[in-house]
Amino acid sequence: MRLRLVQRLAFVLVFLAAVTARARAGEWSFAPSITYYDPPGADAFLNPIVEADRGVLHLEARYNYEDLETGALLVGRTYEFGKDIAWMVVPMLGIVLGNTDGFAPGLKLNADWRGFTFLTESEVVVDFEDAGSSFVYSWLEGSYGVMQGLRLGLAAQRTKTYETGLELQRGPLVEVSLDRKWLAFYWFNLDRHDDETFVVASGFEF
Repeated sequence: MRLRLVQRLAFVLVFLAAVTARARAGEWSFAPSITYYDPPGADAFLNPIVEADRGVLHLEARYNYEDLETGALLVGRTYEFGKDIAWMVVPMLGIVLGNTDGFAPGLKLNADWRGFTFLTESEVVVDFEDAGSSFVYSWLEGSYGVMQGLRLGLAAQRTKTYETGLELQRGPLVEVSLDRKWLAFYWFNLDRHDDETFVVASGFEF
């Protein structure tokens, strides 16, 4: 089984090399972030993510994202287009190793229009050991910039890292930013005391 995992990882690395070769010349940019989850009936945990971009090339490393004690490496290509509505679409391929071992094709989508921002990040985690354990992860977020450095909106997610009585966690969000640094607060399931989940995320770009 581990040999097959190595073979699949090698496939992702070959794909990475191909995308890198097509990336336009330019400087690297990095966007590390960390998210703190405090789910009901379970221990709090951290979800660190590091993103790196150069031209159209997008790289990403995650931990505790697809599952607890599970890491992931992903590679993708960035497409940007649109005038009135600015779109950014990033299809990705990834390998997942840890409590869950699998292959993860995914997609990031971001749209901006007159102060409104909609973003979604979804992926299918195909479990190598048990196809019946494969699942779809999804994060949805819509917000509006009410003033400089302050956004208010709604967010929802479907995740395997913790479970509640709901298939889809949902609630309000508040995000504050300064230059390239940001801090966001999420309050999922605030109408269900037994399923309330508090999330705090922070990151920066350089």
